[in-house]
Amino acid sequence: MQSPSRIRVIAPPVVTANVAPRSLSPLRHGSCTPSPVRPARAPRRASTPTHIVSRPAAQKARRASTPTHVVSPSAVHVRRSHATLFPVPRLTTPGVAAEDPKALRREHQQPVQARQGATARHASAPGRCARTQQQCQQQQQQQQARPVQQAVASATPSPQPANREAWALDTPQQPAAAQDVELDAGVTVEIGGMHCYVTEPLGMGSFGVVWGALCEGSSGDGCGMFSRKVAVKEILCRSDAELQRASFETQLLSVLSHGPATAGPRIPEYVTSEVSHMQDGGYRVRLAMSLLPGQALDRYFTEFQATAPSGQDADFQRVATAVTCARSLVEQLAPTMANIASLTYHRDVNAHNILVSVGRDGSHSFGLVDFGLAVNAASWMDPSAKNKGGKSEWEFLDVGGDCRYWPVSAWLQFEAGCREVARIRPLSMEYQTHLDFQGLGITALQALAEMLPPLDQASMAVPAELRRFQEAWLGYWEDATRFWAALLDTFRHGGDWMALKQEFVALCVHGVVAQRLQAVRGTLHEALAAAEGASGNLWPKGSAGLLSALLGMVSRGEERPQPTTWEDICMRLGRPDASDSKTPQQRREDAPG
Repeated sequence: MQSPSRIRVIAPPVVTANVAPRSLSPLRHGSCTPSPVRPARAPRRASTPTHIVSRPAAQKARRASTPTHVVSPSAVHVRRSHATLFPVPRLTTPGVAAEDPKALRREHQQPVQARQGATARHASAPGRCARTQQQCQQQQQQQQARPVQQAVASATPSPQPANREAWALDTPQQPAAAQDVELDAGVTVEIGGMHCYVTEPLGMGSFGVVWGALCEGSSGDGCGMFSRKVAVKEILCRSDAELQRASFETQLLSVLSHGPATAGPRIPEYVTSEVSHMQDGGYRVRLAMSLLPGQALDRYFTEFQATAPSGQDADFQRVATAVTCARSLVEQLAPTMANIASLTYHRDVNAHNILVSVGRDGSHSFGLVDFGLAVNAASWMDPSAKNKGGKSEWEFLDVGGDCRYWPVSAWLQFEAGCREVARIRPLSMEYQTHLDFQGLGITALQALAEMLPPLDQASMAVPAELRRFQEAWLGYWEDATRFWAALLDTFRHGGDWMALKQEFVALCVHGVVAQRLQAVRGTLHEALAAAEGASGNLWPKGSAGLLSALLGMVSRGEERPQPTTWEDICMRLGRPDASDSKTPQQRREDAPG
């Protein structure tokens, strides 16, 4: 589910529709053996799919070590409720509309009953279309009456003008009859008593479309003119569960914008919202929020690579820019994550949910969008009667987000479910506490690796340790993207999720990811030692602090004495290095040869 500005936007998948998850190539880095700790159990399906890829003996011989937290195909016990655990795919970047917004809207407006049974996630209760408006209102009131979070349920947003009423967490918003006005460029719609003039689509996803708009009376001049740029997110909910999640996103942004725990200007500010009944029995949520400046970070990487100058002098500056950009990303968003951590976990931090704008002086400014998969921090790890079956929310809520930014534990959760994750203490703690750290850490690694001079371009401006890091990163990213493409293909073509999970278990995907991340971390340790050592004069200013922070954020599923904190990451950024006073010109002069 999406949020503001260029929400839920992503570059098209590297592997297109002809990628079949049932034909994944054997892994180059070895196989995965069953864990001796847990006896194998018979799978729910009587037979193993014939398309599971075999693992040559040569691969087993090449494997240096076997992770202790691996799962054999016969040990998998996938719950029915996990049959559709998949990252919600983003479709395109703004301006690269692979799918028409109107066509996407038509798909979402099909009768709810006709769509039942398509997936477990999107199924509605039988006879939903026959419900009366009064019954829908009663169900909505019951869903929204549940406190989203005790700590903030009593928080009241700051007083707002009458035409900009904030939605308090403890005050359910009553659904109204839906207006017949569809969002489209040039259309004026009323949302929560405010008029918004729609200008253009900003992004699309399986949830719906995000539109750019101009909102009236929001500049403080009282003249009622369309003066404020906003992003309007429309979410068409086919079930009460989807409505509850969309409502949480709206309430969360309201509290983060107007409540006592504000998160600052790096996340969208709540403007207005409304919930409406649809004729087919579903709900429509429209949420207007401030439009953050900039473009999606993954798109910026592509443009940077295409326009960056070449040459020895330019390479020195490019190395400095890569380090500065990655460091600024962590410096700016780590405090933001610390501010919201007591209320929510984002669960979808990645390069397409982070916006970047570049100033005239070359400085980078970042913002975080899309709280559609965010969860309540209080109930995420709270095994009390408030949650379903007395379990913590992480034990029954679907894994989500872009899997290329997942930690090892999330891959295991997808393969075998929460019971297997809970059995392994390091992975259990990682999944509960480290999702946002991993997402921001992987994104910072991506910024560093993709903004450095290419691997095939020899340059003495790039320290040897950073070249080894680039090689390790490329290995990780290729494998993660291949697995992501298989997930996306299964989602788009209605494939067999159970079969894909069993194949991932056979390939030991979570073990592969752990090995790749371990290799990346090894190169980071080498680079940190170099940045702090005698060769530190070749490194841009702030390199040691960045590398230390990356080691704190990027986990391979290892045992940690205690959960990582954002305060610790900020402290790591202050780590001194030998190049704190070195400029790119001084580093060129100090370079050998």
